[in-house]
Amino acid sequence: MRTLRILAVLIFLCLSVVARPAIAGDVTVDRVVAAQFSFGYFIAVVVAHGTADLVNAQLSVNGTAIVADNVREYVIDPEKNLTAWTIVKYAHEVVTPGDVLTATVSDIELGGNEKSVPCGPGYVQLRQTVFCR
Repeated sequence: MRTLRILAVLIFLCLSVVARPAIAGDVTVDRVVAAQFSFGYFIAVVVAHGTADLVNAQLSVNGTAIVADNVREYVIDPEKNLTAWTIVKYAHEVVTPGDVLTATVSDIELGGNEKSVPCGPGYVQLRQTVFCR
């Protein structure tokens, strides 16, 4: 479990460097990365920014919402409303190869945007069965 948290923090730090400045009135989902592990652990990192405060990130797989067990929000840069979320689900097969994972981010002004990423085979050495990016 400790290794997974370290992995999530490393992914979070790498993704936080690549965010771009916000355009007026927009929410932009910069990155969505997720991994399904063979021992029943799913984790996703969503990075987004906007002109208004961001309040929520939700995930869906092929149009079906994922009910998360744990969601953590990290405000990276309050001036740019740059925020990251880690979303965890303790279950097997939350995603499978061939699925499409969609992150939807909303702000306090009821604006929002989404980004979809394909899911493929994971890295066996890390006990990942699926990797989405």
